Formats: sequence, structure tokens, C-alpha cells
Amino acid sequence: LAALARELGAAGADEAAVQAAAASAPLAPGLEEVDWDDYLAPEPIVPVALGRGCYWRKCTFCPDHLHGPHAPCGVAGLVAWARRVAARFPDGATLHLTDSSLPMAHLAALAEVIAGEALPLRWYGFVRVEPELADPAFVAALRRGGCRMLQLGLETASPRLLELLGKGASVELAGRVCLTLAEAGIRNHAHLLFGLPTETDADREATLSFLAEQAGAIHGLNPALLNLPRQSPMHRHPERFGITAIMPFHASTDLSLYDDFRCGDSHPRVEARRWLDHRFFKAAVVKRINADLHSPMKSNHLCFL
Repeated sequence: LAALARELGAAGADEAAVQAAAASAPLAPGLEEVDWDDYLAPEPIVPVALGRGCYWRKCTFCPDHLHGPHAPCGVAGLVAWARRVAARFPDGATLHLTDSSLPMAHLAALAEVIAGEALPLRWYGFVRVEPELADPAFVAALRRGGCRMLQLGLETASPRLLELLGKGASVELAGRVCLTLAEAGIRNHAHLLFGLPTETDADREATLSFLAEQAGAIHGLNPALLNLPRQSPMHRHPERFGITAIMPFHASTDLSLYDDFRCGDSHPRVEARRWLDHRFFKAAVVKRINADLHSPMKSNHLCFL
């Protein structure tokens, strides 16, 4: 399998195929090929991807840029597909948009057709912290057009680390986005990343302070430890990020996607795990944010609360 993947990767992207994908419908299961009644949910959940990869492709810790050019389906293809889903599920359905980063123009078009034609659809998915999401008018249109939850890649509230990660968004903008979405009735699910190169307790505390300031506007948390993706910018140029050693995880193989790392005497992942256990999960604000979601429910269930 590893050899086949290398062979396919060496072949490069077929530009004609990329252009064809951009004009086609989104990537989704056949509406007549799934036993939708098997869902243990209030209504069918229809997963869909607009395309592969990410339109930003500048985050230094992320391997999404390896997918080749970002080529989402055309807006017209997305709108036509939404109409087909609405016709298939006249009693209502939820769309799970699974892309790593959803383009604002596609979300605006999806919301417009849902609101304008009163389609019985709701939706949620992953977004970058973008200025449009701090615009009350834009966000209100998303809410009218079925948006119930957005999963935000906040990562950290340390300005230094945000720059290191290449996120292209400030802490101030992240705060305005959270507040604007919450005021419009859209739930925020924040993805946080710890164990970053050169990360200190002060950086981690900055993130915890941000959560305390935004507690009323954040409805779910996904704190994670950084696994260093192979061939990401951070992996290819470790010296730029203070990484002095890269080590494979135990039982690493050709199919392993990630490595461990050290920054001098510091082992950020281990230090972050200790801080999460002894500080983060015991913080009152974290307990309060997580109070509405109990095991075995996960972040995706937030859109039903």
C-alpha cells in the first residue's frame, strides 16, 4: 500500500481532473444507497465534502497542502446538490460539511438557497477564523440559512505561537468571531492545539484566559496534542520552529503519518499533557463549557442541543 501511494503521488495531479472536480457536485454518499433509517439521531445526517485539502494551505503544522491544488466543487453544484437532499428528505436533514476549511462564498450560497427556498436543511462544519465571521450581517444570513454550529480552528491564544503556526488570524479576531457567532445563535466548537514547538506554560495559560473571556460564546472544546505531520513545513524545516530532534513514535512504519519531536531539553507534548491533566481539565471554565455534553456524546452532537 505504501509503495502504491508513492507511485500515485509521483504521478502528480491531473489538471483536467482538478478542473472537472471544481465544476462537479460535492463528494457525498448516494442519497438512495444508504439506509438512513439506521441513524440514532433526530434526523438523517448527510456527510459531504466540497473538495479535498484546504484553501489556506499556509499552516506550518498541517499536511493539507500535500493534497495538491484546492479545488472545491462549484457553487452551482453545491446548490443543486442541496436541493436534491431537500427533495430526498422533506421532513428535514442535517448536512455535515467535512472539509478542513469551508470557503465563505460556498457557505453564503448554501445559506442563501436554504433560506430563500425554505429547504428543510440544517448544517455545520469546519471553518477558519475569517473576518466575514465577525460581520453580524454575514453571520445572521448563515443562521437564517440553516447554520447551527461551526467548528473553529483556534489552536492557541498565544500571538507568538499563532504566527509560528501560520494561522493568519489574530487572537482579537478570534474573540470577535466567537462573540458574533454566538450572538446570532450559532454554536462555536473550538479546536485547540497544545504541545507546540517552544510552547511554554505562559502560552498555555493565555489560551485558558481566552476561554475564560469567551466562556459564554464557546459551547464545545476539542483540546489536542500536536502530532508532527510528516512532510508538513514544520517537519521539513524543523530548525525554523525550534525543533532540535524528530523521533518516530513507537512501532512507526512507512504508513505512519506523524512523528514526535523535542525542542532542546523540552518535550512539548509530554509537558502539555501534564498541564492539561493537572490544570486545563480542572479549570472551572473548561468544566462549565463541557457541562452540556456528556459521554458518549461528541462535538458533532452539539448541533442538536
